[in-house]
Amino acid sequence: MSSIDTTVIHAGYEPKNSEPRALPIYQSTTFHYSSVDEVAGLFDLSAEGHMYSRISHPTCA
Repeated sequence: MSSIDTTVIHAGYEPKNSEPRALPIYQSTTFHYSSVDEVAGLFDLSAEGHMYSRISHPTCA
């Protein structure tokens, strides 16, 4: 069970495709995807979005 502090920080945030799973308050994060095909498109550079925070992330875009 999470504390009220954790709930207050994370409540109401729903990531969209290729957005951070958690609000970017950390130095690194993971990204949310709906399918493997979306990730494949990112690796093939045929889709827009972020797949790995060291080379592609919202701040450097």
